[in-house]
Amino acid sequence: STTSDYGLHYATNRPEDLEVGPDGEVYIALTNNSSVNDSYGSVRKVVEEENDPTALSFVWTEYAGGGPTAGGGVGFDSPDNLHFDSEENLWVVTDISTGSIGTGVHSFHGNNAAFMVPTKGPNAGVAYRFANMPIQAEGTGPYFTPDESTLFINVQHPGEQAGPPDGPNNPAVYGNPSTYPSYWPRGNK
Repeated sequence: STTSDYGLHYATNRPEDLEVGPDGEVYIALTNNSSVNDSYGSVRKVVEEENDPTALSFVWTEYAGGGPTAGGGVGFDSPDNLHFDSEENLWVVTDISTGSIGTGVHSFHGNNAAFMVPTKGPNAGVAYRFANMPIQAEGTGPYFTPDESTLFINVQHPGEQAGPPDGPNNPAVYGNPSTYPSYWPRGNK
């Protein structure tokens, strides 16, 4: 059918963020879209013809694919936000939904995290885990201070499944720490 052909050959994931790379190329964080058979997402690179931003054509390539790595390593999953450092490394933070993280195809990932992905050298495009987010949280908006001595990452909705006391989504029972989904910010469970 036309719909399945489109999904197989042309549909793409939801774009979450884009950053202009060091040479004028554009990097796009495409989170995930299981309806087009891509549960992990990717970072794609767009290079306009002759690197001219007014060009009417471009080349679109998969720069770094999400999912478990072929060698059994743990790659990123559901990229959300991007940022470049002065060494031209791409920083990626992930956003696997709380209802999906640690389950099914996302079970390899654990918590959401921040990754450094080199754009040059023999490891270009390989994701290196730098930091984990608290349980049931996503990281957003990575940004370095001008001297790059500090990396800021916003942490959204840590321990969100705990919900308000006595709420319908709250599996926690006050006074019974074994039912708490997180001890954040006081440390890991």
